[in-house]
Amino acid sequence: MKKLYITLLCIMLSFTAANAQYSRLVQKGDSCMDRYNTFDALNFYSEASDIDDNDKLKIKKGNCYFIRNDYRRCRDMLLAVPADSLPWKAMRQLFYSYGHLSAPAEQIKWGTKILEKNPKDGEVTADLAELYNRNEVQRYADAAVLTLKYLLEDSSDIAVMRQLANAEFFLKNFSQAKDTYKQLIAKGDSTFDNYFSLGMCCQQLHDTIGAYSALKKSAYLSEYKVPGCLARLGSICIDLASEKNKYGADDIYRYTHEGVEFLENALVLYENDPTIMYVANRSLGDGYYMEKKYLNAIKIWKTALEYRKNSVAVYYNIAQAYQVLGDKIHAESYYKAFLCWAYTLQDKSLSLKQMISAAENIVGKNSVKVGDIISPKD
Repeated sequence: MKKLYITLLCIMLSFTAANAQYSRLVQKGDSCMDRYNTFDALNFYSEASDIDDNDKLKIKKGNCYFIRNDYRRCRDMLLAVPADSLPWKAMRQLFYSYGHLSAPAEQIKWGTKILEKNPKDGEVTADLAELYNRNEVQRYADAAVLTLKYLLEDSSDIAVMRQLANAEFFLKNFSQAKDTYKQLIAKGDSTFDNYFSLGMCCQQLHDTIGAYSALKKSAYLSEYKVPGCLARLGSICIDLASEKNKYGADDIYRYTHEGVEFLENALVLYENDPTIMYVANRSLGDGYYMEKKYLNAIKIWKTALEYRKNSVAVYYNIAQAYQVLGDKIHAESYYKAFLCWAYTLQDKSLSLKQMISAAENIVGKNSVKVGDIISPKD
């Protein structure tokens, strides 16, 4: 009996000592974390886990890994804890760890869980909506629903509102997107992206002045170093200049001059993007033509054709420029090339039909047949 008593006493003393050692190690780890010393904290927590590897300790270690950007280990450590035992902070760490690990499906899963428990977490709402808005996910409607629901309770959250605007833009709800981008800018979120997107909305809504104003501001904010922005701004300027009935001669000259300058700068910066290069060269040619620099216009329009060889508008424009210069041979050559491509189009707008008729009057109605392939003479 005495031996049994001694044995039990030894076990109790050992257990008490182990508990005391465990508590000291955890306290030392916590003290290190108070000083953001994650390296030593992990060592103390690891020693403590040799005594008792419980869920609370795993959560502490997961926190260390997250702070150290070791997202894979953070994920593995926190997933070892039952989901219903994870505190709020740990769930968010899993959400962001999956983001850093480029695992959108799992990130959406944990973001949804977080918002089910606390729908007023604005940061997670915005970041989950941003994930929905990404090109590789393309769940724009989900982003719109998520952000609208949140904004019913908190209409002042800029990050959430920004994702709503983007979702509306991707859904091609340009009128709503335009209004939301304007609200963002009014709240002080005056970024390049917001002004650029506002300009694109205005362009889609045929609000040329609005597009000009917003794109010019976005160009300024980017220090005139983003070719895509400059190309679109230049195109808008040329469009404004072409609206001759709305503006006086001074305004037409100003818009034309600005458009040519923006487009020339876009080409100097050059992005290896065929769409941008086509838009920039075509619009720059329009600008040169309006400045009566016809040879420059022809040269730059021919460059545009290198990026889009079936652009009927560019063939027609080149033909017109040659016609103004009195070069009948080249004019007729490009009118025929225009007709060659125009005849292949199924849906012909009224303006295109008028262009076809004008070209046929010059080169002859039967000079080009459907299916002909004609390369213009240079």
